[in-house]
Amino acid sequence: MRIDRLSFRAASQPRNELEEFADEAWFYVGDRDVFPEEFRRFMRLPRGLNDSFLQHHADLFDLAFWQDLQARLQAGELLDIFPYAPARRLLAA
Repeated sequence: MRIDRLSFRAASQPRNELEEFADEAWFYVGDRDVFPEEFRRFMRLPRGLNDSFLQHHADLFDLAFWQDLQARLQAGELLDIFPYAPARRLLAA
């Protein structure tokens, strides 16, 4: 699914103990809802890599990162995403 069709939002927080410990979901989740703070729960990195990943990519768990990215794409900006920092990239000939 395209990023511009997703709804990035914060996960709902329970308002009381009844909601927190309910057997059924008390909040609505749409088909296109994405909760970036929940990504960490489902990531499984090899031992020792989690800290390194968080050091370099913690922004991926931040709602504002995804909303900003979505707004930039909707504004027509073409994004270049590089896997390495500028100092580590090969120089073009």
